[in-house]
Amino acid sequence: MLTNNGFRTFVQTKCDTVLENVLELKYLVKMHLTLALILVVLTVSSCGQNSTSFKYVENPQTILKNQDNFLNYYNTYLKLSENFIAYDTAEKIITREKFLSEVSSGVYLPLRLNSNDTAKYKLYKMDNATDGFLRSLIANVGVLEYKYCQMEGKPIPEFDFEDLEGNHYNDETITGKIVILKFWFIQCVQCVKEMPELNKIVDSYKGRNDILFISLALDKKEDLIKFFKKIKFKYSIVADQKEYLLNNLGITLFPTHVVINKKGQVVKVVNSYEEMLP
Repeated sequence: MLTNNGFRTFVQTKCDTVLENVLELKYLVKMHLTLALILVVLTVSSCGQNSTSFKYVENPQTILKNQDNFLNYYNTYLKLSENFIAYDTAEKIITREKFLSEVSSGVYLPLRLNSNDTAKYKLYKMDNATDGFLRSLIANVGVLEYKYCQMEGKPIPEFDFEDLEGNHYNDETITGKIVILKFWFIQCVQCVKEMPELNKIVDSYKGRNDILFISLALDKKEDLIKFFKKIKFKYSIVADQKEYLLNNLGITLFPTHVVINKKGQVVKVVNSYEEMLP
């Protein structure tokens, strides 16, 4: 049985315990609110277009200012055929195929990031004030690169070519060989301009019997024979391939280069020979 003093001591002890629990609860609530606030700040910081975690090779507003600025950026930094790490607008990693698909929508600028190792790109959403023609130009870049990306890892459509020297190229003759294809036509200035550099590449692989360099031209055999009396090109030349290039491969931009591995699969499709090199 509790005495009056014992009862008062008991009640005081219980009150002290309740007070301690209340103070501890208030402390925990305060800590949780603080942590929640920190998480919100970090999330907001990482999702902004101008996040400090990523630095761009060039300011997006400068790139989108006019067509000349974009073309300068395109020629200097934009190499979407290479293997790169892709990020969406929230800086989450996505597949290269997904990234290129988004660029093809005409909504996003593929923004290259500063990186000392693997190339990195981020989707940058263009605002409504972006010039319509420029937006369309960027979308066309995305459409083309997305198309090339989808060709990678797949076998090239079946073919049976004969070059100007009478050599035959088909699934049997290229088995176990790396094949470098160039698509072009005589009136294409850039196609002809790059030939001396391509000759150097052929020379650098001299003695490699496992590599074939073949060019498919849109022009007729007689026109090519006449053309090559003035120009030297060390690729094997296959004439009159308009149907194969346009209908079988869907190639509409020239020059185009395709690298095929020893399994007959497309490894890379590019429009610049520099991007073809490892």
